[in-house]
Amino acid sequence: MAYKRKTRVISFRLSEEQYLALREISLSQGARSVSDYARDNLLRQLEPGPTSGEPRGIEDRINRLTGEIEELNRIVERLCTAVDRPEPVEVAE
Repeated sequence: MAYKRKTRVISFRLSEEQYLALREISLSQGARSVSDYARDNLLRQLEPGPTSGEPRGIEDRINRLTGEIEELNRIVERLCTAVDRPEPVEVAE
């Protein structure tokens, strides 16, 4: 992949707590710098998803929420089954 020189600058302010949190997560993810981490994550929001024109960030959120809903549905089904049985049933989380 060809390297494209970055010539434009965007600047925004963070509180000390926000900066420290961003620095910590960027280090934990192996980013070269806080700027690289922030840029990569911001630009990822602009990439279209594989099956739609929606930005990838929205698709990722929908996929995560769908998984959480499916897990909650499984828990509710186990609870309903447990309520219908006369003997106690252990419901694992």
